[in-house]
Amino acid sequence: MIQLENASAKKISNFYSLILLITGFSSFIFISPKWLFPICAWTGPAALLLFYHFSDFKRKFLWVLSVLVISQIIAFYEVVPIPGAGLIIFVLLNSIFKSLPFVLDKVITKKSNSFWATLIFPITYTAFEFISSFGPWGAWSSIVNTQFEFSWLNQLASVTGIWGISFLVYWFASYTGWLVNLLMVKKPFGKTAFVFPSILFIVLTTGAIRYYGNDQSSNSVKVAGITVNTIPFLEALYKDVNRKSIHIDPASSPVSPDLQQAQLSLIPFIEHPDSTKFKITLQTLSNIYDSLFALSKKAADQGAKIIEWSEGSVITWKGNERSFITRSQNFAKENNVDLLIAMASIETGKITSGKKFMENKAVYIDHNGIIQNTLFKNKPVPGIEPSKPGDGVIPLIKTDYGNISTSICYDADFPSLMQQLGKQKSGLLLLPSGDWKAISPYHSNAAVYRAIENGNSIFRQVNGGLSIAADYRGKIIASHDYFTPEEKLLIADIPITHVNTIYNIIGDAFGYACLYAFLTTVIALFVKWIISKFRRKKTIMSPAV
Repeated sequence: MIQLENASAKKISNFYSLILLITGFSSFIFISPKWLFPICAWTGPAALLLFYHFSDFKRKFLWVLSVLVISQIIAFYEVVPIPGAGLIIFVLLNSIFKSLPFVLDKVITKKSNSFWATLIFPITYTAFEFISSFGPWGAWSSIVNTQFEFSWLNQLASVTGIWGISFLVYWFASYTGWLVNLLMVKKPFGKTAFVFPSILFIVLTTGAIRYYGNDQSSNSVKVAGITVNTIPFLEALYKDVNRKSIHIDPASSPVSPDLQQAQLSLIPFIEHPDSTKFKITLQTLSNIYDSLFALSKKAADQGAKIIEWSEGSVITWKGNERSFITRSQNFAKENNVDLLIAMASIETGKITSGKKFMENKAVYIDHNGIIQNTLFKNKPVPGIEPSKPGDGVIPLIKTDYGNISTSICYDADFPSLMQQLGKQKSGLLLLPSGDWKAISPYHSNAAVYRAIENGNSIFRQVNGGLSIAADYRGKIIASHDYFTPEEKLLIADIPITHVNTIYNIIGDAFGYACLYAFLTTVIALFVKWIISKFRRKKTIMSPAV
C-alpha cells in the first residue's frame, strides 16, 4: 500500500493549479442544459479532484466551492425556474452539497492511496445523487442526464438504473487522480490499473450489443403528438386585464420578466371569472381548441391510432371542462382514435397562500369515446406549479394496441416513481410535457432513461421543447423541435411491447448499495475519530512511569 503522505509530497505549481480550476470551472458551465457538452461531465469533477489532491493552494475547499458556485450560477440561469436571490441561495446550497465528496475523498486518501480508495469519491457522489432523487427535484440534476449522446453507456441503466452511470463518471475522476499520483512519484501501475478501463470496456461492449442487437420489441403502432402554442392565451389575457399589448418570446424561461408580468394577469382570471371581462382571452382559447382538433384530425387522416397532446394544451375554468371533454370523446369516436388530452383545469375563487387551484391532468379516451383513465400530475414542479398532486400511481391502460401508461412531464424525473412501468410491464409511456428553450433537449433526453430502465417505449410530446419518440433502448425513432417554423405535429411508428430488464428485478439496489457504503464509511471514520480522541486523552491523563 502506498502511503499518501510520502507518495504525493510533490505538489504541482500554481500555474497548473489554475489550469485545473479553469478546466473545472468551464466544464461545470458547459454541462449546463443550455450548452450540454457531455465530455465536460467527465473533465469537471476530474479537474477539481486533481486540484484538491495536488495543488499547493491554501483553503482548497473554498476554492472548489467558489468554482462550483460561480459556474453554476451561470449554468443554472434560465434553467432553474427560480429568479434572483432565490437562485443564488439554491446554487450555494447545491454547491456545498457537491463539495462534500471532495472532502471525504481527501480524508480517506490521506490514510491510503490504495487503488480501492478511488471508490470513495464515486460512492459518495452517487449516494448523494440517489438521496436527492427522493427530494423535490428528483434526478433532474443528475450528471447522467448529460450523457445521452453516449448510447452504449446508457444501456447500463437497464441493469443498475442511472446510478451505475453516475458511478462510472465520478470513478473516472478519482481513477485519474490515482494514476497521476503514481506517475508523479514514479511508482509502477500494477494490475489494478486495468480494473476501471476493463469495467468501462465491458459496459460499453455489452451496451453496444444491446443497442445494435436484435430488436426485441414488436407490435408497432402509429402514434401522433400534437402541440399548439399557448402563449397567445397569456398575451390575450394581459390585454384583457391591462388594456394594452405585450409580446412574449416563445423561447422565454419561467424567470423571464415579460412572462412573469403576463402571468400576473392570471389572478383576476382565476378570482373573478367573468366571461364578459375576458372576451379576447376566451376567443383565443377557442382558437387554440380548434387548432388542437384540426391537427388531431390531420394526424388521424394520416393513420395515427393514438394521439397525445402536450402538457396543459387545454386551459379552462373547471366549470367548463365537461363540455370540452365531451367534444374530445366525440372526436375520438368519430375518428376511431385513442386520444390523450392534457388539461390545465382551473378552480376559480380567491387565491390564498399555498392553495392548489389547478388540476394538471391527462385524460385517456379510447376509440369508442370512453374515458379509460384520468391521471393527475404526481409531481408538480415545486415553487412554480399550484397543482393538486396525483395519488402516486402510474396507470396501466390495457388497449387494443398493448399496455399503455400515462404520466406528465416532471413525473419522469423520479426513477423510483416510474419503476411502476417495469413492474406492470407497460409497453409505452405517453408523457405530455412542457419545457422551455434553456432545458431543451436536456429534459426530453432525461425522460428517455426511464424507458431504458423499465423496458418500454416512450412518446414525449412537448410544448416549448424537443418532442421525441424512443424505444426501450433509448433509440430515437422520431423527433420534432418546437422552435422550428413548421406545424407542431409528430407522427411515429412506435413499438408497444415490454422488454424485461435486470433493473425491473433489482430496482435501485445499486443506488442503495452506494448509500450503504457511504454511510458505513462515514460511521467508521467517526468511530475511529472518537477512539483516537479517547486514546489521546487517556495518554495525556496517564501518570509518567
